[in-house]
Amino acid sequence: MNDIQFYDKIVKQKIEGTLLAYRILLIIFYILIASLALILPLKIELNPIGIAVAVALILLIIIPNTWKYTRIEYEYSFSAGTFTFSRIYAKKARKTVFSTEIKDILLITDQNNYQAKLKSFEPYDIIEALPSKSTEDVALMVIENDDKNIVFFFSPDQRCMKIFKFFNSQATDRDLIKKFN
Repeated sequence: MNDIQFYDKIVKQKIEGTLLAYRILLIIFYILIASLALILPLKIELNPIGIAVAVALILLIIIPNTWKYTRIEYEYSFSAGTFTFSRIYAKKARKTVFSTEIKDILLITDQNNYQAKLKSFEPYDIIEALPSKSTEDVALMVIENDDKNIVFFFSPDQRCMKIFKFFNSQATDRDLIKKFN
């Protein structure tokens, strides 16, 4: 019973697709800023050491505040019937995206079964918390938040499904439960 009351699952996002492109663009941006230290003293008659120090200080401020968004983890947290989803940036900054009572979840099903059911829920927002676009075991849940439906794609495990079944068996797809047993 205790394993149903509290459980945390951390899913690390793989560096691919959009995240990889974002990292590449940031590296190019950092290089362009650093090249200012070389080019600017040639064009404008300024102290090259002063410009180099200024650029180094700018990079010391910019890099930590932008690079953290390329190291993302997702946390699914279950606590006494409440499901909380958070994003963790660079293992330091945590942002809770939503929290809901499990009994209030409208639907929990396999992503392959959602097309027909999803249209009837008229989603306001779609949130993906997957380690990779090629993740095989993907489930989705539909929750109501401020009278708007949110569709949440996630990667459950057996324990997650056990908790969903315990707290909201009506909304949890039986085939999905069998898949994880």
